[in-house]
Amino acid sequence: MSDKEEKPQRWYNPKDTLKEPIYRTELMVNNSLCNEKVEFFTKNGDRTINWYMCGPTVYDSAHLGHARTYLTFDIIRKILSNYFHYDVNLCMNITDIDDKIIQRSSEKKKIFLNLPDIGKIAFSKICEL
Repeated sequence: MSDKEEKPQRWYNPKDTLKEPIYRTELMVNNSLCNEKVEFFTKNGDRTINWYMCGPTVYDSAHLGHARTYLTFDIIRKILSNYFHYDVNLCMNITDIDDKIIQRSSEKKKIFLNLPDIGKIAFSKICEL
């Protein structure tokens, strides 16, 4: 291995510290830290998954890119819930104030506090599909 190549980091499987029984589903995921497939299990070894997901920054109309991202994660959530029987608590933010929103409100000559409502409404409609 050359000096420029990074060595895979050592990963300590937290499963080793959990008490039995661990909720097992035989679901395997790619662990990018050690570049190998590992068994999926929750932090506490039970069926509860607490999942935080970054949401959109709503400074303009919703578009297909928004739909693709959130549709993909919704499918994963449904597979975890309906097929593997995990209890998934999904929390997603919607950023309603940042530099892009302030800049867009200046361009459209609208009050920046009102601008995100347009994007939130459009995004909510995509999520309902």
